[in-house]
Amino acid sequence: MRYQLLIGLIGWSCAAGLWGSDRERLFNGADLEGWEHVGPGRVYVEDGLMKTEGGMGLLWYTREKLGNCTLRVVFRTTAPDDNSG
Repeated sequence: MRYQLLIGLIGWSCAAGLWGSDRERLFNGADLEGWEHVGPGRVYVEDGLMKTEGGMGLLWYTREKLGNCTLRVVFRTTAPDDNSG
């Protein structure tokens, strides 16, 4: 069974304010620079979105440790029977 997950935007903002000047994007929309994947399946970038296929695996941000922040994620499934969570 092929499972796809689309993540359009991953960003974060420190406690100074959700949309303040401290906001930084963790995903550049072009490649997976700064991210690492382990486990089954794979994550790839297509049309500016992270997509998955072939298993659940684990994708995490490796550039720096994040703390005291707010994450904003745009998540969308591709089929009516996909499980979003």
